[in-house]
Amino acid sequence: MRFIVYLGLLGALSMVAPLQAQAETITFEQGADCRKNTDKGCTGDEVKCYNAPADRIIMRSTMKMETGASGKNGSCGPTFGDMKSVAVTTAGGGKFTITEPSKLCVRAHIESGSGYSNLGKGFNVKCKATFELEETN
Repeated sequence: MRFIVYLGLLGALSMVAPLQAQAETITFEQGADCRKNTDKGCTGDEVKCYNAPADRIIMRSTMKMETGASGKNGSCGPTFGDMKSVAVTTAGGGKFTITEPSKLCVRAHIESGSGYSNLGKGFNVKCKATFELEETN
């Protein structure tokens, strides 16, 4: 059985809550690219989403984002959606609710910059999100 620790009011009280089963680790990759064909530059901007199975939630506290970019303003922006509230019972018998997402979207963004340098060159950004899923029942 897995346990997760939550801090109470002002971080003064901690509770240990058993979760239903072993967590599943997910790796979600996303990227964007562009090729600079004019002096005005290029922009690559892509959004890709991951939807957890119906009986799972994404544990935001476990998420790590890796970003690798060649170009300017390379970024990976995560957003969460489809929030689910899950009742949790603490080891001491107390009950509380956590709210976590079941959907993760990642926006990958890259730019080449303007000017005549690097004409014909490709630019890209790679995003790699790693996180855990937990069962909701």
